[in-house]
Amino acid sequence: MRRTILILWVIVSAMMAGAQTLTTTDAVLVYYMPKTLLAFEVEYVETTRTQGPFYQYAERYLGTKEIVMADEKTYELKDVKLHTKTVADPERAYKLNLSATQRGSIVLNKDGVLAAYNAEADKNNEHATSVKTGTNATNQGHKAKKKLAPLSEEALFASSKAKMAEAAAKQIYRIREARMSILSCEVEHMPTDSKMLSTMLHELEEQEEELVALFVGTSKRKTQRQIVYYTPAETEQDKVLLRFSRYAGIVGADDLSGEPLKLTLIAHKQELLPSEEQKPEPVSDIVYNLPGEAQVILCDSKGNNLIDKTIPVAQFGVSIALPQALMKRKPHILFNTRTGAITSISE
Repeated sequence: MRRTILILWVIVSAMMAGAQTLTTTDAVLVYYMPKTLLAFEVEYVETTRTQGPFYQYAERYLGTKEIVMADEKTYELKDVKLHTKTVADPERAYKLNLSATQRGSIVLNKDGVLAAYNAEADKNNEHATSVKTGTNATNQGHKAKKKLAPLSEEALFASSKAKMAEAAAKQIYRIREARMSILSCEVEHMPTDSKMLSTMLHELEEQEEELVALFVGTSKRKTQRQIVYYTPAETEQDKVLLRFSRYAGIVGADDLSGEPLKLTLIAHKQELLPSEEQKPEPVSDIVYNLPGEAQVILCDSKGNNLIDKTIPVAQFGVSIALPQALMKRKPHILFNTRTGAITSISE
């Protein structure tokens, strides 16, 4: 019993001691300078070609050589756009003593980057560029239908594949003749309603496309977008960012099956002036960023420039503490959360 009481007394004493050390005077807020990521939006077209079951007879019965000879999927690079995304830079984290700024208001964005001091953050000051990804599918050539093509009874009960193809071809020509008769008003019971006429022609067109697809095959194009991120650190020359393959799309930089897209990055880093390095006056705990820049060049395997752009890069900048004399005047300060720079100061 005494031992139990002694243990409880030790636990309570420890809790009281801990509560005494957690005072408001020791409260600190950790915030970060931003880091810029390059977001390359790669847009390409995926084409899926499907062979028709009667492809061997397409030239004989339809007189065309535009035939899908085998199932295949290919990719074609269409465009590359450059965006930026901002994250917190863990290598540039700063502590702010809240007891020294009790009358000021500190606003951070969701990543912990300083957004405002003693003011409301700018709602339009987004920390990242919104990039849409996904696909946009379109059919080209003859449409691929989920339902079976409307083969005639003659084709369905043909004794061989060749006979079935012949019957399907005859059905195509009958549909074409029927449509031509309607357009030339040579049918006995001509539709009087324009909507009914349009519907009838549309149905004939769909039936023909489904039957023709049995011979020439189908082709479906789908536009896709994928984001490739890169974090600038130093100047780079002809670095392989990614490779693009005709038969696999975007592949890794070390996959030699694709053609390289090479990145050249020329860093323009900020440097502190000698007067700033000497810190001639007391400074506060509020730090802002003077961002640097980078020229971003992306070229294809033939040396053609896909991108040539100069953009601000937060991590190529320098962090500078605001003077204590300024902070004593309780200014209203807005920061750009993408670069860390000061947007405005007012009193």
